[in-house]
Amino acid sequence: MKTIEVTGTKRVGLGKSANKKIRRENLVPGTLYGHGQPENISLDLLSVNKAIHTPETYIVSLNIDGTSVPAIIRETQFHPVTDNVLHVDFFRLTDTNAIEIDLPIKLVGTSKGVLAGGKLVPLMRRIKVKGIPKDLPDMIEVDITNLDLGKTIRVNEVDPKGIEITSPGAAGIAIIEIPRSVRTAS
Repeated sequence: MKTIEVTGTKRVGLGKSANKKIRRENLVPGTLYGHGQPENISLDLLSVNKAIHTPETYIVSLNIDGTSVPAIIRETQFHPVTDNVLHVDFFRLTDTNAIEIDLPIKLVGTSKGVLAGGKLVPLMRRIKVKGIPKDLPDMIEVDITNLDLGKTIRVNEVDPKGIEITSPGAAGIAIIEIPRSVRTAS
């Protein structure tokens, strides 16, 4: 998986007033937990935004006071009106423990149904997988070459190597819709 660096420092003050002060300094309060004691941290807003507002899934290299910690973003809280980032939770990674994460789906190939006049409609953008962080790919590629008119490719038809898919197997990934013009012609 791709890695992105986010810089920050340990946070001393806790509570609403301390968090407001942190946000006024263009920082974001956060928490790093998992495999050890939880740590309260404050992070650079620009680097957090780069990690959050992207279609990619990253392993975040948290640089906290000069110490680098690999983590993933577990939860992000946004302001209900301004959509500014209010708080970020990170989960510390290890090389031995498997994690569950959403990976982006990339549809590969040109399907038979599209060539016959159908319309490709993606139903899922991300798929939930479980695996060791170093073995996880950047994205899950789904081959749609054999997908015909009116057919759907489902999660249980995808076989990524070395990782386990935890999304429901009957969920559709993409469908080839039959346009009205093709339906009435046949």
